[in-house]
Amino acid sequence: MELRSLFALALSMTVLCVSATAQDLEPLTYTTIALNEKDQSYFIDHSEPFTPKFFGEMETPLGLSGKQPVESLMFARTPTTFIDTWHPTPHVQYIVILAGEVEIYVELGDPRKFGPGSVIRLEDLRGKGHYAKVLGNIQPLFAMIKLEAQEPSKHHHHH
Repeated sequence: MELRSLFALALSMTVLCVSATAQDLEPLTYTTIALNEKDQSYFIDHSEPFTPKFFGEMETPLGLSGKQPVESLMFARTPTTFIDTWHPTPHVQYIVILAGEVEIYVELGDPRKFGPGSVIRLEDLRGKGHYAKVLGNIQPLFAMIKLEAQEPSKHHHHH
């Protein structure tokens, strides 16, 4: 892409952001890898609205999600040749993909692709769990956010 068109794109995005109001904020969407009663893993999609909050002299609010107590943050990178095997998550955590693309497999349902900006909540503490495959030739970079010890949320899904 030419630098000029890249600059024009950045400029138009800035203008869009400035004119956005709270109602225009796209909700936070994320995917949970959950367990059913038989400890089989599956995907659930979530959408949470952001709460508008003004700081200082801001003319446009910042959209904030709810606060969640966090125990630790780690960054991880895998080679593009990464080979994963089925495993449960060691603790309830969020994975935020910063670069690269992965395909994640669960027991029930089709695998899904996740790229930069994807947020995944792992709750599959038991059973076979999940595994991931790297797509493309960019080494995936992701943030692993371990939540303070908590039970998986109760999902009312019949699998």
